[in-house]
Amino acid sequence: EFHLDKFDEFGRKMTPKEAFRELCHRFHGIEPGKAKKEKRLKAYQDEVKAKKTREGDTPLGSIDKMKHVQKIQASPYV
Repeated sequence: EFHLDKFDEFGRKMTPKEAFRELCHRFHGIEPGKAKKEKRLKAYQDEVKAKKTREGDTPLGSIDKMKHVQKIQASPYV
């Protein structure tokens, strides 16, 4: 069994639709528009930000802060 995987400029695995679009763009000598490029960049940045955020925490890190306060005060509530 053989799998041919294509990767985008960010190193992510491309879906078959994305791979086909890239192939067509290269074949015809055109590029996606500015808005599409910005949209892909924003999606990648959001994905990276989501990976940086720990699984059980909020984006502001409020859960970690509350746990720290509980530990300092030695009380089960804030």
